[in-house]
Amino acid sequence: MRSLRVRLLLLSVGLLLALPANAVSLENLLERMDAGPEVKAARAEQRALAGERRERSEERGWSLFGGATAGRFQELEPTAGRVAYTGYGAQLGLRYPLLGTLRDRTEALVRASTAEERQKHQRELAETEQRLRLRSTYIDWWEAQQYRRLCRAIEPLASDELSLVRKRARTRDLRTSEQMLLEQRWSRRLDSCQRRAARGAELRYRLESLSGVSLPADARAESALLPLSPAATERWQSALRQHPLMAQQRSVLEGAQRVRRDRWYHDIDADFTLAQQFDWRNDIPGTGTGLVAGLRFEVPLRSLGSYQQNSRSNQRYHAARYELDATHNRLKRNLSDALAQYKQALAETRDQMRQVELSRRVESERQGRAQVDQEGSFMALRLARVQTADAMHDFIRSWRNTWQEETQLRLLAGYAETDTRYLGHQGLPWPGADARGESDPVTLSQSDQAGRQKNWSRAVYVWNSSRLLAPESRQGELNALEEAGFDTLHLGLSARQLANSQGLSQRLRQLLESAHARNLNVTLLLGEPSWLRPDKRHNLRDLIQRLAGLDFDGLHLDLEVEQLGWPVPDERLENWLATVAMAQQASPWPISLVSHHRWFAPDRDGLCIPCRLSAMGVESVSLMIYTTNQASLTERATAIATHWPDMAFRIVQSAEADLESANSWRGTPLKTLRSMERDWRQSMGTSGITGIEWQDWRNYQAIPEEDQP
Repeated sequence: MRSLRVRLLLLSVGLLLALPANAVSLENLLERMDAGPEVKAARAEQRALAGERRERSEERGWSLFGGATAGRFQELEPTAGRVAYTGYGAQLGLRYPLLGTLRDRTEALVRASTAEERQKHQRELAETEQRLRLRSTYIDWWEAQQYRRLCRAIEPLASDELSLVRKRARTRDLRTSEQMLLEQRWSRRLDSCQRRAARGAELRYRLESLSGVSLPADARAESALLPLSPAATERWQSALRQHPLMAQQRSVLEGAQRVRRDRWYHDIDADFTLAQQFDWRNDIPGTGTGLVAGLRFEVPLRSLGSYQQNSRSNQRYHAARYELDATHNRLKRNLSDALAQYKQALAETRDQMRQVELSRRVESERQGRAQVDQEGSFMALRLARVQTADAMHDFIRSWRNTWQEETQLRLLAGYAETDTRYLGHQGLPWPGADARGESDPVTLSQSDQAGRQKNWSRAVYVWNSSRLLAPESRQGELNALEEAGFDTLHLGLSARQLANSQGLSQRLRQLLESAHARNLNVTLLLGEPSWLRPDKRHNLRDLIQRLAGLDFDGLHLDLEVEQLGWPVPDERLENWLATVAMAQQASPWPISLVSHHRWFAPDRDGLCIPCRLSAMGVESVSLMIYTTNQASLTERATAIATHWPDMAFRIVQSAEADLESANSWRGTPLKTLRSMERDWRQSMGTSGITGIEWQDWRNYQAIPEEDQP
């Protein structure tokens, strides 16, 4: 009976962990987290620097000046001789800086702009550090709860075990040293368990302070998957480029570049004035006036002979460039160290998991042996049970340490927190304090206790691909696309580009190689309404066959039947389907469509477009639902995805400037859009929506990062 009780107690721990009451996810706390004092201070400083930058900008233009004079004068005149009078004067005019004066004010503006930009990234760093503190506290809170549950399980077990030991010791069937050993082992384990569990209330209070969220009385922390194979250091370059420290230093470099060149006239302070002058004399009635234009300059004599071209500003530029490289190298070293520490911690955790399983097995074998050799196996079974408790205790601590190491990787990853490109595709689930053997890895892209959704794609339409195809601008454009968080590019080609057949193929191969090296998918984006007509359909087939030798990841067709007129008859829909079927037969790549959502509405009468597409094997569709009404967007998208579960849908949103504000997000800051995307992923990801696509790259780039302070 005692053995059965032990097993039930151990099993109950796992059940408690598997069914948490009122679970509070880390992701939910991060999304609802209020700005802390450091973040608020950084925001206030950013607003102050923005005001200073505006002041410096105004100083580069025309300025109003004025003045007044008064005095007793004695002047010599040809006829009157010496004339004494009291005079008064006033002047009001405009001044414009020139040469060195203008250069100095430009430098002041650049310094102010750079300071504002650096402060912006300093604020991002403060936000990242607050998120890190919240993550770390949440993990410690989770650990305290695990120890509290473990204590509840082993305290009655320890009481039973020690009662047996003392009973044996009283009958002298157990040595005193053996009694002391077991009492010391159980005492140490219970003390450690209770000490760590006692931190729960303190950590809960700290978590509420950091997040600004009041937690329910029965709130429970959720465990997370531990990534099994994070990417190697060289694969994290895109994440490092997004780091606020790198962005800070890039702003310094860009500022230095703007004033990099020194010229000989930059040492000459000069300005142009245009003023209206007024004069009064006590000996002459009336007012004298005059419009005066003036040019003033001043230059130190020493600088006339000691000018050195490109000295001061050029050296600042080189210093900023070297500091950018140094910052990148520091982050790279830190990342390499963090990866090594995480991998070591993960190996120790998996080893500790095996140790728990082994301890359980030894305990089971000792229990079985006790039925045969009751006297000889008594001490062995007692030690096996305390060893199992020790292993469970150490396993919780090991998991916590590995999870904390993972937060360092997330800190270095910046905002790419759930990107499987960096953290890998598989993760180790928390098996429960009794380590029931559920140690098989699971796919990170599947939902787990932490609320992760399945893979979520972020694509963008690149209709103007000239910068991507040009060798001199390709890497910079790919950097920008990667930093924006896109994993798929729908690449459009203009008629002029298609006319240069040989050169186009070579540039496309180079682009595809560069994009694939960054784990970016590139689809061929083709769209021309005339291809829907039977007599023009062959033009699409010929174009596909012409580019068939290139390693595109897919063919994305933008064939909008509405562009040939409204209403759309069934005949045109049949032509659309026939064109898609022809393209699928000719295409060496997987095919996907972009279409208005009306053709996939669950309640639509008439020709069943989804049925026909599924029959021909086309199951990937991007739904154009251009609306800034989030409730309407979610309702329409989830209704379609739920009604057609065999198809893979993505939503297309617009940032185009030529659409009405009700249909385009063009004025919404990127920070707000990123938050909304997280909400969309949460609300639509479980219904079958697999990603979002933005129309188009040129307009998306024009969206500001955030509202101007």
